[in-house]
Amino acid sequence: MRSIDAWNGGASRTLVARASLFAALAVCRGLALAIALDLAATAAQAAEPPALRSPDGGEVRALIIGIDAYQHVRQLKGAVADARDIETALRKMGTRDVVTLVDGEADRASVLQAIDQMLARTRNGDIVLLSIAGHGAQEPERVKGSQPDGMEDVFLLAGFQPDAAGSQQRIIGQEFNHFIKQFEARGARVLFVADTCHGGGMTREIDPRAAFMSFRQVPRYTLTVDELKPVSTTSDASLTDLDFEQTAFLAAVDRQTKAPEVHVPGISGLRGALSFAVARAVEGNADTNHDGKITLRELFSNVRQVVYQLSDQRQNIVTMTSPKRDLDTDVVFQLTRGVSMVETGPGAPKPRPRRRRRHPPPSRPHCLRPLRPQPPQRRARARPPARRSGSPRWTAGTSG
Repeated sequence: MRSIDAWNGGASRTLVARASLFAALAVCRGLALAIALDLAATAAQAAEPPALRSPDGGEVRALIIGIDAYQHVRQLKGAVADARDIETALRKMGTRDVVTLVDGEADRASVLQAIDQMLARTRNGDIVLLSIAGHGAQEPERVKGSQPDGMEDVFLLAGFQPDAAGSQQRIIGQEFNHFIKQFEARGARVLFVADTCHGGGMTREIDPRAAFMSFRQVPRYTLTVDELKPVSTTSDASLTDLDFEQTAFLAAVDRQTKAPEVHVPGISGLRGALSFAVARAVEGNADTNHDGKITLRELFSNVRQVVYQLSDQRQNIVTMTSPKRDLDTDVVFQLTRGVSMVETGPGAPKPRPRRRRRHPPPSRPHCLRPLRPQPPQRRARARPPARRSGSPRWTAGTSG
């Protein structure tokens, strides 16, 4: 009876030991599987390029204009390339709603229609990027007392000329104020980029380095007949950049400086330094602390530094936003990782066959290796103690 009880006790202890071993293996395998899945998910996310998102959960939308081929005034060389560069950068970052108008496509009717259509698509929480590269000018203000110096900014379209028909191919600054106010009323944030001049032929000083440079500015002109009918109202004319609570402005130069087209190292042709810097900023270069967020201060500082370097220290951009916004905490863009969706079902494409590895697979973690029976260990035979002689042994080569 005792032998049977002892056998039962030993069997129970063996079963308990085996159960504990299996439980430990299950926990180890589960932990290893969780780690493997987490590493796979991290690797999949790292493989996806970062995407540009609104910090408020909305869409990023953009209207981009670039004009080189002016029909009646001096042509430019890099404005279209600027527009294409910003468009490519936005699409690379996952932005789908991008409308680009270049050269003859950017007539007044097309620009106003594109803005109206984008207004209709804009929802609360969206970010709207308005970018303009081309000739800028100044004209006497339409509404008396609306501008401090009596002059208002104008953006010239491809068909502009100072006659009755050509006078309609321009957009005055107060019209942009009108549209920006509507975007803000829909709950959107606006980023306005003006890679143009505003000086109307004025220069601050003679720069000997500028002999062979191209400037985005036309000489002063006088409109004998003006047939432009602005869409803006009288109240829009008195708005300043500081009256917009959710808009940030970036201008290539101030009102007393000309905006040059510059050579960018490694890129053929001329470019606008501001547009180039903005394209790199939205690609993530402005995220200086790598926290996945581009704040107003990061955006302004990054773009200003890049423009200053590209222009050989001759161009200082103008940045402006509402004093109510905190430059350090107000996020312009959020950088997130894209998610790859796996399509399933009868119509889904078949997965590609996996290639055989030419190198041996990595060794599995110790806890996932199968247990192998260990061979019985042999006991080492004890050697008899060495016999000691009465006289010491001398090795060869020694002398005594």
